[in-house]
Amino acid sequence: MSKYVIGVDGGGTHTKSILVRDDGQVLGTIASGAANFQQLGVEGVKKVCQDILTEMGKKFYLSATQIACWGVGLAGAGREHDRRIVVETIEALGFAGRVIVQSDAYVALIGAFLGKPGIVLICGTGSMSIGMNQKGEIARTGGWGYLLGDEGSGYDIGRRALVAALKDFDQRGSRTRLRSKLERYFGIATIDQIIPKIYSKEIGKDQIAALAPIVFETASEGDLVAANIIDTVIVDMASLILSVAKKLGFHEETPLVVACSGSVFNQKDVLFPKLSAQVATVYPNVSISQPRFEPVVGAAIMALEKIGIQPTEDVLDNLSRFNK
Repeated sequence: MSKYVIGVDGGGTHTKSILVRDDGQVLGTIASGAANFQQLGVEGVKKVCQDILTEMGKKFYLSATQIACWGVGLAGAGREHDRRIVVETIEALGFAGRVIVQSDAYVALIGAFLGKPGIVLICGTGSMSIGMNQKGEIARTGGWGYLLGDEGSGYDIGRRALVAALKDFDQRGSRTRLRSKLERYFGIATIDQIIPKIYSKEIGKDQIAALAPIVFETASEGDLVAANIIDTVIVDMASLILSVAKKLGFHEETPLVVACSGSVFNQKDVLFPKLSAQVATVYPNVSISQPRFEPVVGAAIMALEKIGIQPTEDVLDNLSRFNK
C-alpha cells in the first residue's frame, strides 16, 4: 500500500503545501495564507495546518491518519523550542504519523542542494541566507524581519522606492519616474498622500514588497534612481551570501555554489549577472543559479526521508515533473 506525505513551505506571506506519494509523485497542491510562527502564534499555525488537512481531505479523500509524515518548513521556526511547539500542534490535530519541522530556510536548502554543500539566498517579502559545508555544518545570516533587516528583499526594494519618490516630492532628491508611477499605482494625486495610508497600516509590508517589480521596470527604462536602488540591494544580497560563506569556512579559491530563491528573483536575468560579479570580488569561482527544487519540495523530501524513503533518481525524477 502506498504511503503519503505532506510537504509544507510556510512563509511570511503565503503557504504552499503538496501531497506526495512514496514514489515521488506529486498528487496535488494547496495554497493558503501566511504561516510565520512568530507572527501567528500557536493558534494561527494550528488553523493553517487544520485548513491544509481539510483541503487535502476534500481534494484527495485522505484523513489525517492516512498521512505517514508531515514535512514542514515554517518561517519564524528557527529555534528548537518553537519547532517542538509546532510538532505538538500538528500532532494534536489527530495526526497518527510522524512530524518533522524546520525553518522555511532549511527546506529551501534541502530543495536546492539535496543535502550537499551550498548556499541559498532567499529574497521574497523578507530576506536571509543559509548554507551547509562539507562537514554538514549549517550557518545562516539575516532573517531579522522588516524592522531590523530584510536587506535585498521585496520590502526593502519597495521601501527604497517610496523614500526616493518622497525625496523627489520634497525636492531634496533626484527626480525619478518612480514618483509618478507610484502615484498612479496607489491612485493618489501626490506621493505625500501615501503617508497616512502607511502609518495607519492600510498599506502594509506585503503591499510595499509588491512594489519591487515597478522598480525593475523603471530601471529598465533608464531611470537612474531606480537603477541605483537595484545596485544597492545587490551589494546587500552579496553581503548575505559572503557572511554565510565566511561562517562556514569556505576558502576563497574553492568553487562557491549559490542558489537564489524568492519572488525578487523573478528578475533573475537582471540580478544574477550583477550579483555574481559582486560575490566574485571575494569568491571568483562562484556560480549562481536557481534551486534544483523549490522549498516545498525540499519539505516533502525531508518527510520522505523521515519515513525511510531515500530520494533516488526515480523519486527525484517524479518530483522534477512537478517542479517544472
